[in-house]
Amino acid sequence: MKRMMASLALALIALYPLAARSAPELRPPAIPARGAYLGALVNPRGLKGSGFDEKPMKVLGQLAAFNAQVGRPLAILHVFSGFEDPLPTRTLAAIDRNGSIPLLDWHCGSLAEINAGKHDGVIHAYAKGIKAFGKPLFLRWYWEMNLDKHKAKSCDAFGNGPAFVAAWRRIRTIFLAEGATNAAFVWCPSGHGDVAPYYPGDAYVDWVAADKFDKMAFGEHAFSMMFGGFIAKLPPHKPIMIGATGAAAIDQAAFIRGIAKDAPKMPRIKAIMYFDAPGKHGFQLQGEGLAAFKALAADPYFSFRGAR
Repeated sequence: MKRMMASLALALIALYPLAARSAPELRPPAIPARGAYLGALVNPRGLKGSGFDEKPMKVLGQLAAFNAQVGRPLAILHVFSGFEDPLPTRTLAAIDRNGSIPLLDWHCGSLAEINAGKHDGVIHAYAKGIKAFGKPLFLRWYWEMNLDKHKAKSCDAFGNGPAFVAAWRRIRTIFLAEGATNAAFVWCPSGHGDVAPYYPGDAYVDWVAADKFDKMAFGEHAFSMMFGGFIAKLPPHKPIMIGATGAAAIDQAAFIRGIAKDAPKMPRIKAIMYFDAPGKHGFQLQGEGLAAFKALAADPYFSFRGAR
């Protein structure tokens, strides 16, 4: 009888081989052993739009020209999404076709409502969508939570660290329950202000990050001045991403040359994202700055791409 049952089991496995195997594990983006990812927000014309996929797809229409100017597709590309908007699946697919990993900037949302469970459906839907995407992805929820600039958008983390931590942990727990293990959670405060009260804990964070811009035209020294000391404030034993940085045209080339010179001296920095967009200070790549960024993209230290 035992032989008969064993033979039957082997026959079933032969007939249904997938049933005998576990589903492949979804993995987050790899952490470079040496060097760093180089990425950007690519919107040099400052295009605007509405709709959860319309605007980012319009922005990505600038990629072909950008890739030609820089000499290659970058490893990571930003995409912004409102907290209650559906997952921008077309945009994620377009970034993947570009040979890049998405950095999904997911807007903040009301912490009180998240912690009360009012947005669990939104979070579950996002997690399911990211799992279905199936490729490595960086998820940066509620960046710069340690600044008060988000209050006008009904976001309430500033001065409210415990509520932020609870909301972050709730979101991460839902993602794990849904099996969306291809999302690396990036905790990204501003490089200005206190950060410790907002840290959710090592078990809930994959990467730590910071945003800071060269608004004072410090030239080649700007990158090390802005981030060298700040790294000491970030939790140890986690890879660091510069979530957004840039410089105006007058200082741009020197600033980028400073990245090439000083980032390798800060080996915990494993990803750098340039903010190629206009605005009050005008950080879009242009002229000598664009040429310097092209040289940065050609530097082997910033060539890591990871498996996709």
